[in-house]
Amino acid sequence: MSLLVLYCIPILMCLAYISVPLEVEKLKEKKPTMTEALSQTLQAIHKAGCISLVDIVEGSFYVKKSTKNKVPLVRSLTMTWVTFCIETSNKGIITKVHKDYVPICMDCLNDGTPEVRDAAFSALTAIAKLVGMRPLERSLEKLDDVRKKKLSEMISGSEDAVPGGSSTGL
Repeated sequence: MSLLVLYCIPILMCLAYISVPLEVEKLKEKKPTMTEALSQTLQAIHKAGCISLVDIVEGSFYVKKSTKNKVPLVRSLTMTWVTFCIETSNKGIITKVHKDYVPICMDCLNDGTPEVRDAAFSALTAIAKLVGMRPLERSLEKLDDVRKKKLSEMISGSEDAVPGGSSTGL
C-alpha cells in the first residue's frame, strides 16, 4: 500500500464519524430523492467499513437518539439503516451488539408510526436470522401475542427465503 492510502484511510474514517450525524439528521427531509440519497450514503459508509454497529449504538446522534427523534421519518429510516447494517454484518459482530440493539428495537415496536414498527420488526428478524432466537427470548416475553405472531411469521418467512435456514419457534 502506498503512503497516501495509509494516510487517507484514517482521514476518511474521521470524515465518516463527522458526516453520519449530519446524514441522519437530514433524514427528516420531505423530498424522497433526498432521503433515498442520504440512505444510500449511510449504507455505503457502513459497507465501506468506516463505521460499524458497535460505533453507532450510542453517542450524540446515533441510533438510540435517532429512534427518539420527533420526526417519524427519521425514526423509521434509522431503523431501516440499522436493519441494513445488521444484515451486512457478520455473526460475530451481531453476537457482540445484540444486547444493545434488541431493547432499542423493542422500544420501536411500541412507536405510533407503522413504518417505525415495521422497520423494528425487520431489524429483530435480521438479528434472529444471524444469531438465532436465544438473544430475543427474554425480550419476547414482554410482547403481546399479536406482535409475537408477526415476528414469528417474519422470521420463518426469512428462513424460507434463505436456503439452509433452520426453523425456530417462539
